[in-house]
Amino acid sequence: MAKQLDRTLGFWSVYTISLGAMLGSGIFVLPGIAASVAGPWVCLSYLLAGLMVLPAVFTKSELATSMPVAGGTYVYVDRAMGPWMGTITGMGTWLALCSKTAFSLAGLGTYLVMFSDADPGVFALGVLVLLLGLNLMGVGKVSNIQSFIVLMCVGALLIYCLLGAKSADPELMSPWFPEGIAGIISAAAFLFVAYAGVTKICSIAEEVHHPERNLPLGMLASMGTVLVLYAIVSWVITANVSYDTMSYDKTPIATAAAVFLGSRGQSFMAGIAVLGLIATCNAGVLSASRFPFAMARDSLLPGMFQHVSQRFGTPTKAIWATGLLLAILVTSLPVKELAKLASGFKIFLFCANHLALIVLRESNASWYKPRFRSPFYPWVQIVGILGGVWLLTYLGGLASIGIVLGILLGTVWYFWYVRKRVDRSSALRHLWGETRLLRETEMAELAEELTDQAPRVIVPFFGKEESTRHLVRVGSAFVDVGILEVVRLEEVPPQIPLLDAAEEDSTMLRISRESEQLASELHVQLDFHDVVTHNAKAALLHHAEAVMAQWIVMDWQTTRSESRLVRHPMAWWENHAPCDLAMFKDRGMERFVRILVKAEPGPHDSLVVHAADQLARQDKGEVVLFSMVPEDASPEQMQSGRDYHHQLRQLTRSETKSLIIKTSDTEKTIGEITRKFDLLVLGGAEERPLHNLFFGSNEHRLVEAASCSVLSLKTPRHRVHPRFELPDEHGEDHFDLGPYLVGAAVGIRIRGSRKEDIFRSMAGRIGEVVQVGSATGIETALWERERRQSTALTGGIALMSATCASIDSTVLGVFTLEQPVDFRGGGGEPVDVCLVTVAPPSDRQTQLWMLARMARMTLRPGFLAAMRQASNVQALREVVRDADENIDRL
Repeated sequence: MAKQLDRTLGFWSVYTISLGAMLGSGIFVLPGIAASVAGPWVCLSYLLAGLMVLPAVFTKSELATSMPVAGGTYVYVDRAMGPWMGTITGMGTWLALCSKTAFSLAGLGTYLVMFSDADPGVFALGVLVLLLGLNLMGVGKVSNIQSFIVLMCVGALLIYCLLGAKSADPELMSPWFPEGIAGIISAAAFLFVAYAGVTKICSIAEEVHHPERNLPLGMLASMGTVLVLYAIVSWVITANVSYDTMSYDKTPIATAAAVFLGSRGQSFMAGIAVLGLIATCNAGVLSASRFPFAMARDSLLPGMFQHVSQRFGTPTKAIWATGLLLAILVTSLPVKELAKLASGFKIFLFCANHLALIVLRESNASWYKPRFRSPFYPWVQIVGILGGVWLLTYLGGLASIGIVLGILLGTVWYFWYVRKRVDRSSALRHLWGETRLLRETEMAELAEELTDQAPRVIVPFFGKEESTRHLVRVGSAFVDVGILEVVRLEEVPPQIPLLDAAEEDSTMLRISRESEQLASELHVQLDFHDVVTHNAKAALLHHAEAVMAQWIVMDWQTTRSESRLVRHPMAWWENHAPCDLAMFKDRGMERFVRILVKAEPGPHDSLVVHAADQLARQDKGEVVLFSMVPEDASPEQMQSGRDYHHQLRQLTRSETKSLIIKTSDTEKTIGEITRKFDLLVLGGAEERPLHNLFFGSNEHRLVEAASCSVLSLKTPRHRVHPRFELPDEHGEDHFDLGPYLVGAAVGIRIRGSRKEDIFRSMAGRIGEVVQVGSATGIETALWERERRQSTALTGGIALMSATCASIDSTVLGVFTLEQPVDFRGGGGEPVDVCLVTVAPPSDRQTQLWMLARMARMTLRPGFLAAMRQASNVQALREVVRDADENIDRL
């Protein structure tokens, strides 16, 4: 069981720790050095640096309220992008925080020598020992001292600004930009570290009471306070002391105070600076020490670092390790270089946080439930990343070298120590890694038709569904002879052991009870499973493959414009579901009496019609086949549509009607027509990967435009035949492929390295068989079908079907290619065998029978190898004929 820390910090503690982490070296040490770069208006550099940090405040507020645990940046990046990046950022953040704290300790020493002749390093080490003792005694005691120091510093600085403004010398403020705008930007990059402490509190979020409220409010309040205070204080300093005399001044607050407050005022402000720097160092020790603790808890560092004192409740060994590193840095590195390294790595880490948030949002991980959500997503994060890279270019080579060395150090440690101890998934793998799983299971999918296992329809619940009853009711309609399996998938963060969440809860009991009641009413056999997992998507995928499910019937995920940076929420499932997929958009209809079917030739039309027929029979309703044509459609086009509907009507047992409407605005028409219906059934999204990932598809927009409930259906690549039992007179067994094979278009080893070349050649040969003047219409039809869904199957075969109004009868094409061609755009096995059917809309049923038969032929052992070995057209034709005649021996 992982160690837990006590939650003792409220809003005021968050505010003061965050404020104290900034009210230190950033204003007490850096103004002089920064003014020598920016000029007298260094206050503008402070403002620019603060604005560039602001996106990180929003990002880390969201991340911290979703994962309020010790470790901050390390935890967020680790959970989003895996333990490799987690190791790099964990060690890098620890080093960056220690560098900034060491820089503050060194600055503290320069102020203390104003009161004594002792060595500044000795002073710094003495304060470090004191702070280590306080931190070992407990965070509650630390926060009380922190609050007192911060209040004194803020009050003193306000008085300092009021008095300093009165003595400001306008002549000292010119020239405005002696180094140009580049000087302002360079100084802003250098000053970035001054604000870095605002998010330090996130590393101890596990100890914050009500983190969903106190973390974002505390950080935003402290950021606003310091942004204004820094700008005014830096202006007061340069308005009283010439900027060109401050290149090596590490006590600028005291130097300026001597001008308008005298020697006593100088000593007083030096004392305030000492207190402020102590607060900064205190916050640095407090937050930096939590990184070894969090990393050890996740096995990224030796286990001794997660030791928690039973007396004080603090991670003692992690604190001692942090103290040792601080002592080494204080005694070995110059102040200015420490500041540059700290700024550079902080910029890098903030960029990593922005990227982590994007990955977590886009992964749709159900455990990611932040109480605070960053406004203007993803633009805030994009600005943060681009702004960070922009500032890094002005920091010089030292900062970049430091970042590279930090990455190398983390990488070496990961591969030497961490990799063999940690096997943890991440949201990045959750987001993009499922394609590998798909490739590994495609052969199992193809064998599904041969299984004797009872067919299963899976209805998953991820926790965001609005209605259990409606979704289960839809799922039951897909069960002919088999089992309805309701699966509740509870996704928990990777850092939580699954056994800790494996208890019954009210949501599980409610879904189970409602499912069992409805299954009893509909006379459907039900299995219920409650699954606790770190990756709900992968768990569902594996389970569907294990039981060889025929359907997954899932809720249509709500789409928000801010959720589409990386992909539409339904995009992955539509392209990679292991079985037939039904996505239900619930708009509150209890029964489906009037069902509208958007019918169009393609990979899903038989699936859509059969599903609508099943649902209509469940409630004794009617089905309306619906097509939209252009307003200038000819009578021939209208008749072709009616003929196509007539073919589809033969696939149903319910009362079925036809409706064809001329329109130029499909979304508006769908919205108006669906007001009269209970359910719209349509095919799933076309395969346009980049377009669908970013913007969604036309089908997605129709789902959102519809006024009634919507059921979107899609079949995997290997599914090319009806999934429902048909009346005997319409069965596939009555179909004879022989006559079509006699008049087939056959080609041996067609030449071409691109799909365009292959499609053109196949269309030309098919055009010769059907004797059309131009094969352009056939080629266009083949491309349109390929655009909707890739026709490539496992084994290097493409099973293609297209509907073309310019031909009079259905034709079969059998082709082998000279060299394999990539049909999926780099996402699968290349194709060197093509089976093609092209049919007029009025003969869609023949085409469906033909596709079903050829799909079964591809499963015949040795069939594809024999096709590839055929040396001439006649031999190739005989291979197909033999497979067709012996298909029942499969």
